Amino acid sequence: MFRTYPFEEAFFLPQARQFRETLTMPLILLGGVNTMDTVDTALAGGFEFVAMARALLRDPLWQQIS
Repeated sequence: MFRTYPFEEAFFLPQARQFRETLTMPLILLGGVNTMDTVDTALAGGFEFVAMARALLRDPLWQQIS
């Protein structure tokens, strides 16, 4: 009944890195961020912010347990 869709963690990261290399303004990484490792990688890679939505909707206590 429900279709499954492929998922890749941080699926916009490769494209976002291209923007990060070119722009000097603050950037937010978004798209498939579900783990703290991804957040740490993005922040270490020069992104100022990381946007999360579905992971927090699925588990509002994510920050406390991750």
